[in-house]
Order: sequence, then structure tokens, then C-alpha cells
Amino acid sequence: MTEDCPGTPGRPGSPARQGLLLLISGLGVGGAERLVLQLARGLSNRGWHIVVVGLESDAELLDFVDVSGLDIRVMGLNRSPLSMVRTAITLRRLVREEKINLIHAHLFHSLIFGLFLRITRPALRLVFTSHNYSGFSRFRETLVRFTRRFRHGDVLFGEDQHPHLNSARSVVIPNGVEVAEEMPVRRHVSETDTRHLLYLGRLTPEKNVDQIIAAVHALSRTSVIDEPRSATGALPLELSIAGDGPELDKLKSQCRELAVEHLVHFLGMRSDVHALLGQCHLLVMASSWEGLPMVVLEAGSVATPVLATPVGRLPILLGESCGFLAPVEELIPALREALSAPQRCESYGRNLYERVMKEYSMRACVDRHQALYLSVLQ
Repeated sequence: MTEDCPGTPGRPGSPARQGLLLLISGLGVGGAERLVLQLARGLSNRGWHIVVVGLESDAELLDFVDVSGLDIRVMGLNRSPLSMVRTAITLRRLVREEKINLIHAHLFHSLIFGLFLRITRPALRLVFTSHNYSGFSRFRETLVRFTRRFRHGDVLFGEDQHPHLNSARSVVIPNGVEVAEEMPVRRHVSETDTRHLLYLGRLTPEKNVDQIIAAVHALSRTSVIDEPRSATGALPLELSIAGDGPELDKLKSQCRELAVEHLVHFLGMRSDVHALLGQCHLLVMASSWEGLPMVVLEAGSVATPVLATPVGRLPILLGESCGFLAPVEELIPALREALSAPQRCESYGRNLYERVMKEYSMRACVDRHQALYLSVLQ
């Protein structure tokens, strides 16, 4: 059964100093990882005893967010059988010493260790969030489906998220972000202003950042309204890419081949996410798959317009005039449409802010998780 989990906003209840282990595959830079740390902060402020564990050695995110006061452990797990055994033993000892009552496993690999702990300590309660809208491999799907009866709850982004794999208690809890009480004031964009586009995220193949660069190259050669603004027909357009990943060198080579190094700026990993979003005119995503990306919620929190592919929950989040949606193969005309209508862009950004404020605040996200945890523990 799938149900909404509204929580009890304004009346968070009493966790009675319950021990909660937030278990995740790693603490690299990503949306699921940021959500886990924000949950840890919000629940810790409400009196929960929280331990965050990243299984793998990647912990780059900890260099870019405030984790002061949080109990965070990094296991250093690798693929060797010995490492897996050591990690399992360490986790079992941690659960005992920290008096953990409940484990919330985020991402598939964490589920494996969560199941081990649940089976070896039957009193433990186990909740799972897959952060997956694109589907699992056959092996992973079989395991997730087979172990439903060992899980006390699953957290979903939407009712249509792999319904055949979910446990009996499946609740819809959207991701959340901190949102200012008043909508940020953004600078008005005129038709002659240079358009500043932003990509913010991991540089991995499924993100299709190469397609965004190709679109910038194409649009820089003509004006948005298909009438040259100069003798060369160049459109004043720039793209900033904030993030890191295995595609970095390939993307830089692409920029050299297209002669757009002066238009595309690689910023590396950045901690000033909200400042970058506030300065750009449009956040662009071209992913082949997503769940409920935190970066789009963060864009909404500062009223930044978004153009993205219609994958995962993005059609729900950006629908009804809250953003632009287009498949990868239509990215160039979609960008042209968005950039040719600065007032509509601004309107979409304001609408997205209102939606995020109403439906995706971090406070509501913590409320709903806490309500689920308390019901599981009862």
C-alpha cells in the first residue's frame, strides 16, 4: 500500500531519544547525499540520536557543507570480500554501542548492509529509499522485491515509483530544501543581456552535459529570434559548469573542438550553490534519468528558472508553468524558446519558488520522515 505521509507540521512529536542510523553508499557530492545530511541536521535538532555512515571512502561532500555537531562515520568499503566482512562487523558493533533502534538505508548498496543488520538483530527496524526512478538491473530488482518483507517502510518520490518492489508500508515523501520566507528579488533580464546558463551536478555520461555544450555552440552562432544581432550573428551567451566527474576531460576537449572555451566556464566543485543559482538566468539539465533532483528544488528556493528533460518526477515538479521541459534531442529549440522569453522565464521561476515553498520545504520533509519513523518504531 502506498500512502502520502503528511507528518505533523508544527507538532513534531517526541523521538524519546531514539537511535537512528542513516546509512548511505557514500558521501560524495550528490542529491541523495545532501538530503541525508540535511535530514541528520533536522532530526538531530529535534532530539534524535543520529549517526550517519557512508560506506565507501568517497566523502567529498563533507568539504562543502556544514557538518559541525553531526556524528559521521566513513567506512572505506571497497569491493574485496574482506572489506565487506570488516564493514559488516563494524556496523554491527556500531548499532550495539550507539543503541540504534532504526536504520534508514539510502541507495542499493546500503540496503544490503541494512538487511544484514536487520536479520542479525531482529529488533531493528529498517526503512529504505532507493532514490531510483530509472529501474534496477535484473539482479538488484529481484533482491529488492524478495526482501520487501524484511523492510518496515519504503520512502518514495511518487506513487508510480517501482510499485512492484515496495514494502507493505510505502510512503510518498518528496525531497526538501531550505526555502526563504520571502521570494528572492532577481535582476530583470532584458533581451540584449548576455544569458548566463548554469549546469550544476556530477559530470557523468547520463547527465548529457555534452549536449548542453553542443546547444550553447549552436545558439552562440545565431540570435535567439533567428535574426543576427551582429555581423556574425552571435548571441551573447555563456555557460557555467559547476561540478566534477569522469567526463570532465572529455567535456573540456569538446569545448576546444567547438572553439567555445570563451563561452563555457568550468568552475569545479563549489560550496556557494545558492549564489551560483541566484546569479544565473537559467539552470539547464539534460539527464537521461533522474529521481527528484535536489538541484532543481534548490533552484526553486531562489526562484531560478529551470529547463530540464521530462524524466523522473521532473514533469510533476516543473509542470503547470513552473519550468521548461524538453527531451535531449529538442534541447536547442527549447533553449531558444526559453531565452527568447525572459519575462516568461522569470514567471516560471516565481511559480517554481511558490511550489517548492508549499510542497518541498525541508521542514515538511523532516516532519514526514519523523512521522514515518515513529510509526515504524511503534
